[in-house]
Amino acid sequence: MHGSLTLCIINLKHIGQPDDSQIDCVTKIAPLVAMYAGHPKLLFHAEDAIRMTQDNDIAVSIGLAAAR
Repeated sequence: MHGSLTLCIINLKHIGQPDDSQIDCVTKIAPLVAMYAGHPKLLFHAEDAIRMTQDNDIAVSIGLAAAR
């Protein structure tokens, strides 16, 4: 399991690791794109999903680029 998910599971009090900018951010996007493709709130939902495990601006930028 990747660092962001492992740390999230271990420490559920603080969700969203600020130091984690691994590619995990892209793995969360496919189901959201399938569900919200063409919807104006796609990027809002994608950012929310990414920040649940990776509260990192680089990870969010990469994930949102993948969603687009």
